[in-house]
Amino acid sequence: PTDCSDWTKADKDHFRAAVFEKHENMQEVSEMIGKPVNECITYYLVKFKRTKSYKSLKRSLKRKANMGEGSAGTLACNECGKGGMLIACDTCEAHYHLACTTPPLANIAVLLC
Repeated sequence: PTDCSDWTKADKDHFRAAVFEKHENMQEVSEMIGKPVNECITYYLVKFKRTKSYKSLKRSLKRKANMGEGSAGTLACNECGKGGMLIACDTCEAHYHLACTTPPLANIAVLLC
């Protein structure tokens, strides 16, 4: 089933390891764990994002972005290219100012590219 109800604990553990290793690239995660991409995306959005592992992944990706080559610890908006107060997309590594999202956000919410 595409709702991932048939996933075992081992499937979930493999998914967690793959999503950390592949930095949320669902095509690569899918290939690594042998599950269809649509199931991986469904599991990520419906189940995984509610876990402590998801929060840990986001912290890890943020640290990686801050320590990236030539970044000097600063992030830039993917729309305007400027730094400042940014929010991170929940599905990729993009960052935006509230006013640079489409449509512009009035306050912080779930951001999906």
